[in-house]
Formats: sequence, structure tokens, C-alpha cells
Amino acid sequence: MTARELEALLRLLSHYTESEIDQRTRPLRDRNLIPHGPRGANAPHLEPHHAALVLLTMVSRRAVDAGKTAVRSAKLRLAPHRAINLPQETELLSVLAKAFSADQPHIKRRFEALVDGSAAWVSYDQSGALATALFLEARAIKAATKKAHLYESTGASLCNHRFVLGEGAFADLIGEFNRTSDKSGWRLGDDNTRALGSTDTTGAKKSST
Repeated sequence: MTARELEALLRLLSHYTESEIDQRTRPLRDRNLIPHGPRGANAPHLEPHHAALVLLTMVSRRAVDAGKTAVRSAKLRLAPHRAINLPQETELLSVLAKAFSADQPHIKRRFEALVDGSAAWVSYDQSGALATALFLEARAIKAATKKAHLYESTGASLCNHRFVLGEGAFADLIGEFNRTSDKSGWRLGDDNTRALGSTDTTGAKKSST
């Protein structure tokens, strides 16, 4: 799937216009974080970690903040919990990239994030049951006095505006990406955030909870 095809799909799944999605993803193109070049048959295809970055540009409330918020949210780390079977120290970008990969189709139930990029939740199938993993900034996890209570305390305190991609939309997005993608050698080691630079704030679609 090309970047333009993914942007067209996101227009169908969100309230954003073509021009706003273009504005949101432009920082990724300007910094060469996603492939760009000719359009049409010769347009470069996205890898799963590219698609995950494009999705994260939808998180902020304002399009002008999209690039910074995508950077911030991409670096969020998995909050530890004994009921979550994802590897510790996992970054959000890695989990979303694996969700877009055909290798892990079960990670596709629901995605939501605070519009400032400071926290995110990914719901997925785990041993036949629904599990929801929490992602926070590393400093917030480190500062927690009782890490076992992070999930409960975060859910109660972060009732701010959120970007939400529900079960049907998330599955449609991932399914369509895998149906049309011509993957070009993505490996587990490629879904890192080295090129993202400094963190900040950024935005996209919102929902009140």
C-alpha cells in the first residue's frame, strides 16, 4: 500500500479531509520517515512501521501538531502488568507495526491515545480473551511508586480527549493494508524510533471519554 492509498483509507475511517491528512503526514515525508516519490504505479510502498507512523499522525487535535505528537506517542513504552504478555520495554511503534504485519493479526482490536501523545492503549486478543495494554512515557513509568497500580491509576486520571480507532475500523485498516501491500523486507529490528529525534506534542482525531 502506498502512502496516498493509506491516506485515502484513513479519510474513510475518520472525519479528516484530504488536505488535513496531507498536512498531518507532511512532517513524516519532510524528514524521510515514510517513503515518498512518484505517484501512480511507481509510487513506493509502505512497510508496517511506516503505516504505524502515519496512524500516529492522526492522534493530535490540531493538524499542525501532528508530527510532534506522532514522535512523542511512538516512543511510549509498555507499562508493566502481570496480565499482559507483551515483551517488557516494548515501544508503541513496535506494537503497532506488528499489528500491521501479517505475522500478528490478533493485535487489531482497538487503539486509542491521548491527543497530546502522552499515553495510549492497545486492545488485542490474548489466549481467547480481550487484553488492553497501556503505554506511557518512560519517565512516568519510572516515577511510579507502585508500578502494579499503573493501569488502575492511569485509567482514572487520564479522562482527557482521545483519538479512538474502534474494533471494526482498526481491523479494516490493518486488513486493507495487508491485502494491498507489497512488503519489501521489513524485519522486527526495523520498527525502531531512532530517526524520530526529540519528543514533544502533536495531534489528530479526538474523542471524549
